[in-house]
Amino acid sequence: ARLYGENSQKTVGLKNQFEKVNKEVNKFKQVGKEAQNTWGKALNSYQFKFNALGNIMASVTTTAMRFVKDGLRSIVNVSKEFESAMAGVKAITRSTSDEFERLRKNAISLGGSTIYTAKQVALLQMQLGKLGFTTSEIINATAGVLSLAAATDEDLTRAATIAGSTIRAFGLSATETNQIVDIMAS
Repeated sequence: ARLYGENSQKTVGLKNQFEKVNKEVNKFKQVGKEAQNTWGKALNSYQFKFNALGNIMASVTTTAMRFVKDGLRSIVNVSKEFESAMAGVKAITRSTSDEFERLRKNAISLGGSTIYTAKQVALLQMQLGKLGFTTSEIINATAGVLSLAAATDEDLTRAATIAGSTIRAFGLSATETNQIVDIMAS
């Protein structure tokens, strides 16, 4: 009986210790589940953030590509318009290849250094050609006519007509255009 009592007490003690260990294991399992849930949520959150970042990057890339495409299209259109205007200059002035190249360079130079575009300068050259100006006269008169148009807030066609008519009426040289337009502007 004594042996049974001692064994029974040992059994109860072992049982109590087993229950304590079991409680600790359950607590450990619970902590593991909580950690797993926390890490899972964190990973899901980071995955969401990475997905969102990927979407943002894709959107930025698409937008940038659209701007590049639109910019290139705009450059091509401006170039086409300029070349079309220069074709008109060549047809009206009946300039040689060398003369045409001088007119072209003049239009590009003045288009880059004045408030007017190269296309507008080419259209002015065309107007001066219609007034009977030679290639050299056009090159000599263009800067002055641009100055007249800017100073008087006139369109280029009207400024070319006024300056060209004045030069022709008084039998002046196109090299005197700057002096003439200075007098007109004042």
